[in-house]
Amino acid sequence: MSAKVTDLPAIGAPEPTDQMYIVRPAAGPGGSFGITNDALFGAITRNIADRTLRFEASSAPPVSLPGMGAITFLAPGLAPGAFAISENGGPYRFLFSGVPRLFPPIITTVPTIGSDITGLQSFVLPPDNLKTDGDLLGFDLSGQIANNNNPKRVWLEIGGLSMLARFPDFPINGTPDVFNTPVGWRISGKAVRTGASSYVAMATLTFGYSAFDSTGANLGTGSIVAAGNGTRDFSPGNWTNTGLGVTVRGQGVDDGDIVQNLSVIELVNF
Repeated sequence: MSAKVTDLPAIGAPEPTDQMYIVRPAAGPGGSFGITNDALFGAITRNIADRTLRFEASSAPPVSLPGMGAITFLAPGLAPGAFAISENGGPYRFLFSGVPRLFPPIITTVPTIGSDITGLQSFVLPPDNLKTDGDLLGFDLSGQIANNNNPKRVWLEIGGLSMLARFPDFPINGTPDVFNTPVGWRISGKAVRTGASSYVAMATLTFGYSAFDSTGANLGTGSIVAAGNGTRDFSPGNWTNTGLGVTVRGQGVDDGDIVQNLSVIELVNF
């Protein structure tokens, strides 16, 4: 007896032992089989066990329709490996355009060793993160100054190139300030991609502590403020294949005259 599917009574909720009709063309005339719901869907769910939504790269995806949106992996005009979106029929743009993204802060304490120039904390931006001209790398780096009158200095290098000059030694004492806060140093700034292996950067160094009373007397232990700005080219390296290091170097007389204990790095793509 046979009947149209639409004429059959509804079975209600499916059960694991329900049978389904399966055809396997490779088996030829004997390729008709039965399989239970449990066996069939058990195999399907095993194939998607990682529950990950995956995208294949597309070199020329169509834009979205008006009133709709689309997301793709690798859009025209963007470097490979970028997610992009099209909204209301508009062109694709980088999914995270203009959104700052922070890397995990570095909080390992690194001191200077003796009177040698010491590399303190160093962050390496992985290759192909500054994808287009105008993309931005921000940095905020800081540490403390020892409680003594030894001459001390600290400076910044980006891609192995000095951004803040190696300032002369300053006998600034790290005695806690009037708020009992340990005196320290801070370098903050931005580097913006200008070409395949170049950037323009600005940075500000504050070092030590000064506070003046109404008579002009300095209640602090001395300080300096310096600003740097310039264009650098680190070829033959390039943004696509070369990791870019952001490194602080310090120098004093005794161990620990300069200490770095914090690096905060952000990345903004457009």
